[in-house]
Amino acid sequence: MYENSGRGACGGLVRIHLAGDGGNIDHLAEHGISMDDFEHVFDNCEDEDESRSSGRPIRFGYTEDGRYIAVVFEWVDDDMTVLPVTAYEV
Repeated sequence: MYENSGRGACGGLVRIHLAGDGGNIDHLAEHGISMDDFEHVFDNCEDEDESRSSGRPIRFGYTEDGRYIAVVFEWVDDDMTVLPVTAYEV
């Protein structure tokens, strides 16, 4: 579990919950996105919207190495925990 200690441009204090089987990390890696990339964009996003295909929340922003990516996630329980769903370059 990842705990954000600060406020991102699009949100506040959250925890990023990882599936116990590593499925989330593996799925992100299939798209060339690391968990660090996901966390950075989640915390420092430039825009937030709703995914047209899934209806889930989606945030857009730049990774530390300059790639512009989208991160899709689900709010879990208390709206302070997110489950990464997917991420990809846009």
